[in-house]
Amino acid sequence: MPANYSITGVGQATSNVNYIGEIELFSNNNAYHATISCLVLPKITEILPMTYFDKSNLKIPDNIRLADPTFNQPGNIDILLGANIFWELLCVGQFQLNNTRLTIQKTRLGWIVSVSYFNTTLKNDVLNDQLVKFWQIEEVDFKPALSKAEQYCENHFLNNFTRNDKGQFVVSIPFKNNVIQGTPNLYEDHKKFMNEYEQLGFELRKWLTNKRELYDKFYINENLSSKIVQLGENEANKTLGILWNANQDNIQYTIMSISENSIASKRVILSIISQIFDPLGLLGPIIITAKILLQKLWQEKISWDEAIPQNLQTIWSQFLVELTAINNISIPRQAVLSEYVSIELHGFADASERAYGCCIYIRCVNSSGYYSSRLLCAKSRVALIKQLYFT
Repeated sequence: MPANYSITGVGQATSNVNYIGEIELFSNNNAYHATISCLVLPKITEILPMTYFDKSNLKIPDNIRLADPTFNQPGNIDILLGANIFWELLCVGQFQLNNTRLTIQKTRLGWIVSVSYFNTTLKNDVLNDQLVKFWQIEEVDFKPALSKAEQYCENHFLNNFTRNDKGQFVVSIPFKNNVIQGTPNLYEDHKKFMNEYEQLGFELRKWLTNKRELYDKFYINENLSSKIVQLGENEANKTLGILWNANQDNIQYTIMSISENSIASKRVILSIISQIFDPLGLLGPIIITAKILLQKLWQEKISWDEAIPQNLQTIWSQFLVELTAINNISIPRQAVLSEYVSIELHGFADASERAYGCCIYIRCVNSSGYYSSRLLCAKSRVALIKQLYFT
């Protein structure tokens, strides 16, 4: 008969039940029978056992009449009995064979065999969904918004494209009017402004170059421009910021002072780690430690302002100590040699149960035979808390 039920099982997997029915349950070994109500499902579980095994190795006594003589052969599960009928079926009589994991229990349907069975194979009917999740781990799904100019190009293509006799798409080139040239008054005002800007000697602030030609061409006030430039926006609020040393042409890092003795909570740790600024991933081995720590905080399920457990406090304190050593790191900014004759890109990737990552090195050889190999960029991600298995 029609029904409407929802069953939630292991891992919060939900199944919808649309039908319910009554069946008669009979024993093959005696006169026992019972009428039970069942929820109808397309499938209860996978075949059990997963693989065939020889039951003669279990040394079951010959006088035991089994409820299911073929329990060692893979087969479909037809009925899953509930507690209301399970305890009614149990009888007095249970023993183990030779101190093994094998337990034999007497029931009104016959003797049943229970044995611990291990199988490392995990089958999943939705393997395609698992593969999609594998590629989409920690990816941000977003739809980029088109600017007015991009939307104009889209509309221009749709309204003007044709196909020639070779099947090729042909579209006219969209021209954008030159606003300054097309407006005489605006053009004259622009020329006047630029001449006035140059004549009055406006100085460039916070601008720096290590190229001699540009340095000689533009006036740079030494009092206004430092030899070390901060990279990125709002660096004053960063835990870890990036600096460019123009004299040495190196990328350096600066760490703000963080007290190791302060009480660490999930809120404090998250606020500090989230301010780390490393867009190229050059400090990947250090940053991934922070990411793993954040994941552990979520697994502990502690509140935002609660003190973290001692084991995580130890990891956090050690991380802060090692973080200060970044001040001594200096990375050449120039990844490609001057007058190069050969460039090679080498990519590496690795993974573990905690994280996975990749990096790209650039190898250059110049006309003098000198070569260099430098880290160009790197990315890392923490592994999923819920592990995925493939067969």
